[in-house]
Amino acid sequence: MEQVRLSVYDQIVEQLYVSRVFFYERAPDPAALRDSLARTLKCFPIFSGRLLPHKGNLRSVEYSDRGVVFETLHLSGELPRYGPNNSALPDFDRYIEMPTLTLKPVTERPLLHIRLTLFEGGGAAMAIRSSHAVTDGHGFYTFMMAWAGEHQGRSYTAPAQSREALDALGEGAPSADTSPRDEVLSRASFALFIARLLWHQRQSTHALVRFSAERLAAMKSAAMAALDEGQWVSTNDILSAHLWKELAAESRGSAEDSHTLALVRTLRQLTAPPLGPGFFGNSGVITLVAQRTEELAKASLSEVALRIRKCYALTTPATIREDTAFLIEQRRRGRLTRTLSRFMRGIYTRSVMVNNWSKLPIYELDFGHGTPFWAEFPSSPIPMLVLAPTPDDEDARDVRISLPKAIMPGFLARLR
Repeated sequence: MEQVRLSVYDQIVEQLYVSRVFFYERAPDPAALRDSLARTLKCFPIFSGRLLPHKGNLRSVEYSDRGVVFETLHLSGELPRYGPNNSALPDFDRYIEMPTLTLKPVTERPLLHIRLTLFEGGGAAMAIRSSHAVTDGHGFYTFMMAWAGEHQGRSYTAPAQSREALDALGEGAPSADTSPRDEVLSRASFALFIARLLWHQRQSTHALVRFSAERLAAMKSAAMAALDEGQWVSTNDILSAHLWKELAAESRGSAEDSHTLALVRTLRQLTAPPLGPGFFGNSGVITLVAQRTEELAKASLSEVALRIRKCYALTTPATIREDTAFLIEQRRRGRLTRTLSRFMRGIYTRSVMVNNWSKLPIYELDFGHGTPFWAEFPSSPIPMLVLAPTPDDEDARDVRISLPKAIMPGFLARLR
């Protein structure tokens, strides 16, 4: 059977599964939805395969056609009116399995699991759990938009399934024992890290704060006015800077303590993308920016936003080549599963990650019965700020916040 070898970026996240739930006012026809899914999977066969055991430290997906799980459940009553002021997180497990990290063998697990819950009083919840090893968020929504297009008879382009283009970025670069951005943990240190991650997965709290288009426009206008001619920052840079400054202030570190902001970026977003159009696998990289407590407190919003903008520019073809070569070397040595971004070692000490989902088509998934009125995602076991679109206003943002219990109340008070 045909096999697709995963890239080093895919293998790093092979133990992660990502769940989402989309809520619709009107319920779709389950049989029609199942049929359109089957047709769509002909262009995305990797989802209906299975991960193979390691062979020479290389992980592959076999196109075994062992299938996607598609379930239909029926519940009495009406679909709750979830939204920014009525979180669906307490009910998440009602719709699909929530935990992100699995320690179960991944070779027997379906790579895509869909559960459609139909309410007797009307409405539906479409819950989807997918393997991160197959693709990242951008690839997932490529699949979802293709499925919605197939369901409504619209044309779409099948993505390139091969992952070789990403590993090829590291070819020709000298392999190194150390990397400025990644590190290899000992088995004991990695086990301790996983234990802490699982503990925080249960202890982290989740909240949502909506920033209106008017508030964001005012923040950006004020920040841009303070910049020199020719300098520019995005709305998301401004929002990220605001969130970081407020979180650092709430963390109450000493003047010399360093606060770290991790920015998640996909290689698809580079001005000259190193990957061809339609790349379907994982291509996320993390860049770090750090400042002392005193510096963050004194810096203006525009200064912090400009530093964030410049930090994105640190991801260059040279750094991508170095990082990929390092990861390939760790795979060759059988250490890739213990390789982490250096940011991860100190994630519970004045560190936070910002993930920008604002351009993902979360609220554009129309299967012929309207777009979702709300979408819910599980909280992150690591401190995370997700910038997400809102269902009604493309210029507004919903900030989905995952933080330890001790710091969340004060942080929310600052934001509101």
